[in-house]
Amino acid sequence: MNDFTTFAVADMAGLAGVFFYILSYFLLQIGVLASDRYTYPVLNLLAAGYVLYSLQTHFNLASAVIQLSWIAISLLGITRLYVIAHNTRFSEQERGFLDRKLPGFPPHWARRVLNLAQWRDMAAGTTLSHQAEPVSHLTYLVDGTADVFLDGKPIAELGPGALIGEISCLRDSPASATVVLRGPARVMQIDARGLRQLCRRTQGLDHMLSLSFSHEIRDKLLEANRARAALDL
Repeated sequence: MNDFTTFAVADMAGLAGVFFYILSYFLLQIGVLASDRYTYPVLNLLAAGYVLYSLQTHFNLASAVIQLSWIAISLLGITRLYVIAHNTRFSEQERGFLDRKLPGFPPHWARRVLNLAQWRDMAAGTTLSHQAEPVSHLTYLVDGTADVFLDGKPIAELGPGALIGEISCLRDSPASATVVLRGPARVMQIDARGLRQLCRRTQGLDHMLSLSFSHEIRDKLLEANRARAALDL
């Protein structure tokens, strides 16, 4: 009876390992997971551990070597991510942006995004986006205010902490409104083309940025729809 139970538990562990292997690879392929985040190596570590445990009743040297190698590689990947996360530094300005717009964002991804950023002082009247035209930059308003125009008519005001172009820059689509600085302002700008290229090179980054901007995008779409309805009256 004990032998039967041992074999059953080992078989279940082996099946669990197979499940985690398939799950991690499937989620990686559909873009839910990224290879440079903790979840992927942790799932592979669990998978290898379960399969290795199952080999106690059906030992195979080649399979054992593969599982041990997979465990070592997964541990190396987890350690690498930990070291990167704890050695990535941000300036006070960058930290303010991350806290407000990308909370919980993986530090190594945040560093790649912010490496594209330029911090600028801009004069009153500077146009940050033109309605129906692609935006050249994702703009973060550090301080100052900006007016939003739809079909030439003012519909809203943006203050410190606002994003301009977060929809268009990720999708390379036309801006839904024109945004003009009301007075002098401090802004952070990220080149839209460079950001899209980074998203193509970094699996899952586009999805995470969209999720981080989702509330702002939703509010702006609702505001734009209300403004269009008002203009049509």
